[in-house]
Amino acid sequence: MLKATRSNTKIYLIGSKKSEILGSKLPCNRQVLSTFFYYHRTLRKTIRDSSRAVIKEVKTFWSKARIPIREEQHAIAKLEKLHGSWNLLKKSSKRKSATQRLKEQNFIDTLEDLFDIAHADALTLIKIEEDRNFLIAQREKKRRGCIMGRDKVLHLKECKAEKRKKEYQLRCEREEQRKYTNSSSEFVSDVLRTSTDLGSDSSYNSDNNFSISSNYNKQMPEKEKVQKRKKVRGTGSTSLITPHLAATLDRANISDRKATFIVTATLQSLGQNVANIPLSRSSLRRARQNARAKLSTNIKNNLQAQGPFIVHWDGKLLHPTIKNVTDSSSNDEDFAKDQDFKWSYPLQNEQKKQKPEEKSSQMRVPLTNIAKIADMTAIQDEIQGVLEFAEKQLEVIQPREDYREILELLIIFLGGTPPRGVRFRSPGALHHARWMAKILYSLKLWMFRGQFKLTLQEEKALKDICIFIIRIYLKNWFGAPLPIQAPRNDLKLLKQLKEYEEKNLTVSQIALEKWKRHLWYLSDHLVALAFFDMGISPEEKERMVIALHENQGEAEPSKRANIINLQKPINGMTIANFVTTNTVFFFRNLGIDMEFLQMKPEKWAMQKSYQDGLEIVKNLRVVNDNAERGVALIEAYSSTITKNEEQKQCLLQVVQEHRQRYPDCNKKTIVKPFDF
Repeated sequence: MLKATRSNTKIYLIGSKKSEILGSKLPCNRQVLSTFFYYHRTLRKTIRDSSRAVIKEVKTFWSKARIPIREEQHAIAKLEKLHGSWNLLKKSSKRKSATQRLKEQNFIDTLEDLFDIAHADALTLIKIEEDRNFLIAQREKKRRGCIMGRDKVLHLKECKAEKRKKEYQLRCEREEQRKYTNSSSEFVSDVLRTSTDLGSDSSYNSDNNFSISSNYNKQMPEKEKVQKRKKVRGTGSTSLITPHLAATLDRANISDRKATFIVTATLQSLGQNVANIPLSRSSLRRARQNARAKLSTNIKNNLQAQGPFIVHWDGKLLHPTIKNVTDSSSNDEDFAKDQDFKWSYPLQNEQKKQKPEEKSSQMRVPLTNIAKIADMTAIQDEIQGVLEFAEKQLEVIQPREDYREILELLIIFLGGTPPRGVRFRSPGALHHARWMAKILYSLKLWMFRGQFKLTLQEEKALKDICIFIIRIYLKNWFGAPLPIQAPRNDLKLLKQLKEYEEKNLTVSQIALEKWKRHLWYLSDHLVALAFFDMGISPEEKERMVIALHENQGEAEPSKRANIINLQKPINGMTIANFVTTNTVFFFRNLGIDMEFLQMKPEKWAMQKSYQDGLEIVKNLRVVNDNAERGVALIEAYSSTITKNEEQKQCLLQVVQEHRQRYPDCNKKTIVKPFDF
C-alpha cells in the first residue's frame, strides 16, 4: 500500500513534489520542476499559473544574490519550455529503446544544473566582483558556492541612499507646496472676474485690455505671473471636462484632438466667448485622463462581488496598421500589395447596374408565394413544432438583432408571418467565425433562388443546409445560453447528429466530427452543471453521484470531453458516463457545499446547500457572445484614444459601464443622471 502511494506521488525522472524551494544556492532545474508539479498537480493550478508562482519563488533567491534577472514573462517561458521537454520524454516513457534511455539520461544530467534566469548582460551589469564570480560559479556543474548572510556594510549604504532619496522627494514636495501656497488667490480671482466683465461689456476695446494687463504686469514679478496664468488655465480645463463629458467622449471614441474641436465649437454655439476659456489639446487630454481614472476607481469600488467570478481568456489577431505606404516603406507596401481580399456581394448590388424598370420586374416576387417556393416535403411533420418554437422565442428579448432576424426568417421560410410582418434585410458581412451570418444568408438564398441561376448541385447543397438548420441547429442554438442545461443539451445534440445519419449521412458526419471537438460542458469539471438540471431524472442523478466517487479521473483532465475514451456507442451514452472524481473540483472552485449529494435526488431541492449552489450556477454565462463583445471592444479602442496600458484598462471599463447605463441615444435614456 505504501509502495503504491509513493509510486503515485513520484514524478517521472524528477522525484517527489516540493511545496517550496529550499537551500542556500540558486535553484536548479530539479527544484524548479518539483515545485512546479506541486502547484500544478496538488493545487490543481494551470501550467501558466504554476509557472508564475514558481518563478516568483525563484526570483526571491536571485534577488538575495543581487543578480539582475530577465523579464518575468521570459522566465515563465523558459520554465514552460523545460516542462515541455519533460512532457515529451514522458510520452515515450514506455519505450525501452537505447535512444529513449539516452534522452532520459541526458535530461537527468541537466536536472542539477542552474535554472538560469539571469539577464543577458548580467555579468556586465553586476558592479561587485564577488557577485559576478558567484554567478559564474553557480553556472558550473554542482553549482559551486552558496548564498551567505546579508552584507551589512552594503546594506547600510543602500539604506542611507534610500533615505537620501526619500528626503529629496520630500523636499521637492514641500517646495511645490510652498510655491502653490504663495500663489496669489486674489490675483487669480481678479483675472477671472476681469475676464468675465470684459467678455460681457459691449463697449470693451483693445486699448482698455492693454492697459488693464499692463497694470497687473507692474504689480507682480515675471516668474509669479507665469505661475498664475498656468493656474488659471488648469482650473478652467478641469472644470470644463466633467466626468460625464469625459465618459461620453470615450464612448464615442473621440480622440483628444477631435475633442478639442468639438468642445470649442459646442461652446461657441452656446454663445460662450472661448477666448476667455483656456482650451488646448494637452489640457483636455490631462482632464480626460484624470476623469477616466476616477470613474474606473468608482466602478471597481461599486462592484458588488457575490460568489466567485469566471474569467474568460480570449484572443484576437488585430489588423496591422499600415503607415505611410510609400516607395520608402517597402515592407508596408509589400504587405498592401500581397493582401488577397475576398469580397461577397449581396444580390441587390448586382442589380444596380441594370435599369430601374428591369430591376423592378426581376425582383418582383409575391411575398405570399415565398413559402411555396421552399420544398416542405422533407420537414412536413416538424413544421408546426418549429413554428411554435420560433414564435415563443420572439416573445423573449433577444441579445442581438440578428437573433430576431433569423427567427423571423424561419417563420417566413415555413410559411408563417412574423409579428412585425414579412420583411427581408440586405445580407450583411459573411465571416467564417459567425455561423449565424451563414444561416441568414442560406435561408435568404433559398427563398430567392428563383431570381438567379443555381446548378443542381448548388441547389441540393443549399436545401440540405437549410433543412439541417431547421431540424437540428436552431433549437440547440437558442438553448445554448442556459448554463444548467448545457451538459444535457450538448449530449442531446451529439445523439441527434448521430441519428441524422439516416436522413443525410454527409451532413451528419461532418457536423458530428466538428461537434466532437466542442464538448466543453461534458468535460470532467463542467459536467457538474448537470447536478442542478431539473430535466435529468432522479435515477440518472443517482448514477452521477456513484460515478463521482467511482469513476477515476485523469491526473491532467482534458478541457473538453473525449467520447473515444468512453468506448461506448453514442446513442447509449448518459451524463453519468462523463462524471469522474475530478468533477468535485467544480464544486470546490465555486465554493458550493456538496452536503446535498448525501441525500436522495428527490430531496435536493429542499437542502440549503443545493439552493445556494443553484443560485450560483444560474448566474453563470456559458455562451461566447460576452467574450465576442469584449473582443470587439478592444478592437475598437486598442489604438485610438490612448496607447498607455493603464489608461486603456480604465478606458475599457468606462466605455463598458457607459454602454450599460446608456444603451441607446433616445432622449428618455440620455437625460438620465450620470451617477457612476
